[in-house]
Amino acid sequence: MITKDGVAVGYLRWQVVDRETLDAVGLTDVPANAVDIDIFLGEDVHLGRGVGPEALNLLVGQLGEDEDLAVAGLTSAVDNTRAHAAFEKAGFQIVRQYSPPGFGPCHLFLRFLRS
Repeated sequence: MITKDGVAVGYLRWQVVDRETLDAVGLTDVPANAVDIDIFLGEDVHLGRGVGPEALNLLVGQLGEDEDLAVAGLTSAVDNTRAHAAFEKAGFQIVRQYSPPGFGPCHLFLRFLRS
């Protein structure tokens, strides 16, 4: 759950993704044991205030403590520029465009968990 000033404003969900799943959605270039992140902020009043990037940075900090994990990723529709700006503010970079089954054109964002 993501909170701001004690109020629930959204949530983060993440999972470690295996090689088979990555290959099935066309992400053959992403290392196995990558972390897939989903983030959702509920009301527009919380958008553009740094809540998303702050939550992502906190999560990435925790994920980086696991030496078996090397990269975290997010996917967003190519026209979701507001999300793109938040992801980039949190240190994620667009790696490429792809079309996962059932979603249409998306951008793949990755952030390496250690240098």
